[in-house]
Amino acid sequence: MKLRRRDCLWLVGMPAVLGASGCRRPPPEVGVILQSMFLDLVVPRIHELLARAQRLSLAINALAATPTSEHFQRAEAEWRATAVAWKRAVAFREGPIVESDAVFSNYWPSNPSWIEKVLTGNRMIDTALLSDLGVGAKGVYALEYLLFRVGGAERWEQNQRVRGYAIALAQDLVRVASQAVRALGTGGRFATQLAHDGPDGISRIVELLVANVENVAVRLGAVVDRSRVARPDPQTIEGGPSGTSHALLEALLSETERLYRGGKGGSIAALVLSRAPPIHAHVEDAWRSARSSFAAFPEPIEEAAAMKRTELAHASESVRVLERMLKVDVAAALGTTLTFHSLDGD
Repeated sequence: MKLRRRDCLWLVGMPAVLGASGCRRPPPEVGVILQSMFLDLVVPRIHELLARAQRLSLAINALAATPTSEHFQRAEAEWRATAVAWKRAVAFREGPIVESDAVFSNYWPSNPSWIEKVLTGNRMIDTALLSDLGVGAKGVYALEYLLFRVGGAERWEQNQRVRGYAIALAQDLVRVASQAVRALGTGGRFATQLAHDGPDGISRIVELLVANVENVAVRLGAVVDRSRVARPDPQTIEGGPSGTSHALLEALLSETERLYRGGKGGSIAALVLSRAPPIHAHVEDAWRSARSSFAAFPEPIEEAAAMKRTELAHASESVRVLERMLKVDVAAALGTTLTFHSLDGD
């Protein structure tokens, strides 16, 4: 196989290790950065996913057994924490998160008509039924529908299928998270593979960072655009029914920055600094601006659209600036070529 020139260049400007057949591997520092990112940052998130799913399942079981307002509030709180944990985990869409069904379980939006069809049907709610359902009728956001949109504690108390469906959905999230943990193992296999990927691994991670930030920008921009005509409907916003729209986007943005800053073995930020200090300084400013703009409105974004439209618009623009810097300047500094498909227009 003929090697491309960029495969034999070290991203921080020093020559790669060469052998008789060409570039054998990236310098150790690049591999250490990637390995550390996975072991220090990604592995704990996958274990957190399982812990949160288990807590949610226990809360759903308690609510189904005794649908009181106290149990309802606890289940809602556990769902919110699980949704945030899921959003953080899928920010790194490589390895166990992809090998399991974790990405599909985070699919949004849910499909109310499919969910209601289950609730009004007579087929037994079990794993066989769940396996036949589309992604819009299971996962994190199908459970959000049952907790926050289906009619409250009264319908839970009166409708056994609501309770059974919720129990099955929560158990399925535990199954998916357990699947991810099993695929992870100690984490060494994935960390080693990522380290061996060298520059290609760096390119894929930069693509993930850009896609995550673009996701935030697109969702904020859509709310800003709709708010110019009318107050956005919470049902049309991710996390709207549960009041977590701000928390979910903030979780994705902050987790993306966490990945950019790396683990104990180094970071992509350090690589950018070593190659292009002026770009590094501008990117740091962009991260700070994005963080502060989010802090300016702690309310759910559908509420901010009515109460703090200026702050929301500023956050949207700040995230767009960050997106462009990662997509253009950081990619240029690291010599990466981005190949993902833009999220614009989704």
